[in-house]
Amino acid sequence: MYTIARFGSTCRTDSDQLSDQDLLIICPPHRKADLLNKYQQQNYSVSFFTERQLEKMQEKGSLFLQHLKTESQVIADSDGEFRRFIDSCDFIPPQASELRQCETALTTVLAWPNDPRTDTWKADWLYCVLRDYLVKRLATKGSLAFGVSDITKAAKKEWGLSVSQIRCLLQLRLNKALYREKASSGKFESSLFSEVKYLIEAIGFLGQEITFEYPVQLESLDSSLNTNYQWLRALEGVYILAVSAGYTHPSHKKLMRMIQNPNLYHSSSNVMHRKVRSYYYDVIHAVTANKAMQPTPIPLRCAALHSGG
Repeated sequence: MYTIARFGSTCRTDSDQLSDQDLLIICPPHRKADLLNKYQQQNYSVSFFTERQLEKMQEKGSLFLQHLKTESQVIADSDGEFRRFIDSCDFIPPQASELRQCETALTTVLAWPNDPRTDTWKADWLYCVLRDYLVKRLATKGSLAFGVSDITKAAKKEWGLSVSQIRCLLQLRLNKALYREKASSGKFESSLFSEVKYLIEAIGFLGQEITFEYPVQLESLDSSLNTNYQWLRALEGVYILAVSAGYTHPSHKKLMRMIQNPNLYHSSSNVMHRKVRSYYYDVIHAVTANKAMQPTPIPLRCAALHSGG
């Protein structure tokens, strides 16, 4: 299968200055580098998948495939294989185990200590996790909503939320853009994380009591990190703290390639997972040893981290 397809807000025609230009590519390994370079130069956020990954996602009933089914625009499709595959993907409501994993992820991110150097990074991660959770919760009700505008409208209707209760999702999105420097204006609001807590309490967790125990020591957060995505995001956060204290990892370029590679976030490679964990513990040690937890007056953004070393 050889496929290139746009998806997301550019296909819904509701994109704005904060939107990513998302592109899906399925291709032979030898073509990846050239295609990545070509489309990154056009400001696309490129995700590579293999046929096998898509098949596994179909087996699990991944909502991402429903996203592609309803909100994608095919640029290239060898013999129509991709469209036939996507059309064959039936909607399967998320399992309770998926929702519990999202709930654990939400409490993990909220447990991260607030710090001016990592607040916009934390908002970035929290936006991604909260959006994913709302998409899945709504899907259990038979409502498919993927764009932030559609999610907001559906959440208001489903849970009777007020504008003030759901505004935190939009504010998180703005801070995500600030962190990635896709927004030219805006500022972090100190009440934002509390607003997220109130939103979660308003819609409730499924079958369990809501507890928010934060902040916690960074050294103990590893016990709640379950997926490669969570480990990579946590690695990014602790590295911001380390870089702000003058520390650069000996393998800085390799570490940064891992953090900046979106395809690693859904990787199931055990070798890659062990490498991410190794970097994480290296950096955690540096943060502790160099007392990098002392806050600085100026927030460190994504671009500042990426330019180090």
